[in-house]
Amino acid sequence: MNNENKIGPNRQIEQKTNQEIRGIANQALENERVKLAAAYEAHSGLDHLTQLEGRGHLYAKLEKKIKQHLHHLQNESITNLPPLPVSVAYVDVDYLAKYNALGAGHAAGDVAVESIADHLKKVQSSQAFRIGGDEFVLVTDTEKMQATNDVARQKTEVSKEFINESDLPLGFNFGCADLAEAMFVFNDAFPEKERTALLRSNQEKVVNILAEIMIKIADYRATWRKISERIILLVDLYEEEIQGASDLAGGRYSKNIDFLKKGAGRATLKEIRILVNLKSRNSELFQTELMKIIRRETTGAALRTRSEASATLLEKTIIDHAIKTN
Repeated sequence: MNNENKIGPNRQIEQKTNQEIRGIANQALENERVKLAAAYEAHSGLDHLTQLEGRGHLYAKLEKKIKQHLHHLQNESITNLPPLPVSVAYVDVDYLAKYNALGAGHAAGDVAVESIADHLKKVQSSQAFRIGGDEFVLVTDTEKMQATNDVARQKTEVSKEFINESDLPLGFNFGCADLAEAMFVFNDAFPEKERTALLRSNQEKVVNILAEIMIKIADYRATWRKISERIILLVDLYEEEIQGASDLAGGRYSKNIDFLKKGAGRATLKEIRILVNLKSRNSELFQTELMKIIRRETTGAALRTRSEASATLLEKTIIDHAIKTN
């Protein structure tokens, strides 16, 4: 054996010690970063990374807008309400866990969050809030259809960007809901006497409930969009792999299958293979089978939540409405 390739026990110990020291130092830096970020947010009320306000400001903003339209709940023709110019969009950054696991700490993930926040700030007649590590909510002064189109436009712009270290594109999933449908759900979930009593004695609670309903419906729709897009991406990557269509063939699907399936419900490899075969032979049947799997996985997840003993009548009503209108 070449002496140059030999590493003595002392050298091995030294290398291991240096690795441990670097690990401790990196963790200490990360802990300090988290502390400084928390201190900044506590002082300014803004997220240190995106300069967006957080959850507390979100509810204050949304509830203020809801109060302006609360009189509609006393309207006997609530089921015929026109769309109201108050909507929310729930946004979930896609593949953030993948970025954070690239070996560069949270740097790559921070780039994704900052980039998406910058795009969300461009949505017209809206204000964006960061409510979690990879979650945003927009409050808009537009009807749901307009809000959906505006956010979708930014999603398209984001999809053109890539994080260099990752082979998955930067992106986000989103769902929208408006005040009118929140009022429908409120009417369905509470008996007339209880609704009337709440409106007379505790309008603040009614406003808070309506805000929660809007955000929950939008959240469900964002989750379902995520499941749908993950299933479609699995089909595309599997097709790419078996055809050897790119330099990444034999890599992207195998490397990302476990990660993608975490967000793709219970779609099986057998189903993915069937979809790939149908895609090349019968586009109409492919779309039918694809939508059948997507609908099963999206509604199935919601129904499992609905069946839990802890689910309240309001939660069940929200889920029923979200499924019906999905």
